Amino acid sequence: MARLASGVTLITCWADGAPVGLAATSLVSLSVNPPRLLFSVRRAASAHDALLKAGRCAAVALAEADLDEAQLFAASDVLGRRFKSPAWRLNDPFAPRYSGGVARFDLAIEHRIRAAEHTILIAEVLEVASQPGAPLLYFERNFAGLVQDPQPAA
Repeated sequence: MARLASGVTLITCWADGAPVGLAATSLVSLSVNPPRLLFSVRRAASAHDALLKAGRCAAVALAEADLDEAQLFAASDVLGRRFKSPAWRLNDPFAPRYSGGVARFDLAIEHRIRAAEHTILIAEVLEVASQPGAPLLYFERNFAGLVQDPQPAA
């Protein structure tokens, strides 16, 4: 699985008034009409139960410039340091919002499917916003930027 390059996403929600979130590499488009995204969460993840209970969440596809935030959310031993950056908007009733990234999605969770050691969540896309930037990827258990081929494809 380590050879499968993926975009890095932060998925967040509220749990009893507190911000909860995780880094995920599983966010994919499920359908355009109606707009749906799918992602999976390891059942042992600290945010798993909160996401299962949440009716809605936010997802942000990170940019290369968001590497520090990605590393913070990927580590399980620094939960108390998450959401400390001024880039977080914690006054939004929908979900905690990160102002970075290349794309942001407001999601309504519709289905939860238990699969092996994960839960697959299917969510309706309520709103999308994007901004310029190069995406952050995860490959070979490392974060990486997108390297552009200097030769255009023929």
